[in-house]
Amino acid sequence: LQRQLHRKLYLVVRQPDGSWGLPNIGEGAEATPLHVQATTLAQGQCGPEARLYVPGRAPIAVHQEAWPDRTRAPLGVNLFVWRAELYGGRFAPSKGAEHRWLTMEEMEQSLPAPLYASLRHCLSE
Repeated sequence: LQRQLHRKLYLVVRQPDGSWGLPNIGEGAEATPLHVQATTLAQGQCGPEARLYVPGRAPIAVHQEAWPDRTRAPLGVNLFVWRAELYGGRFAPSKGAEHRWLTMEEMEQSLPAPLYASLRHCLSE
């Protein structure tokens, strides 16, 4: 985390299939509001000592993906993206969680092209 301090960095994590992507919870609890799930996920990814700020209750982007199993989700799935800012405390990711802090340009190289295309309009320096 002590690199490119003059720039905004974004957290990406290794997905189960080996690719890089945004931290996600998969299928969430239906009864829990999405912004609460997003805040819980961010805190879990960054550790209990990290001080986070999640502005707003609405996602900053929605990315649509086709689901490999069309019988389960014939129209695909939506990935709702929230912004969370780490503004203090200590970043301590889960043990064994492979992660990177990337600039916008590095995200373009690391994320799948369709996901980056959905996100680039809401990323800033």
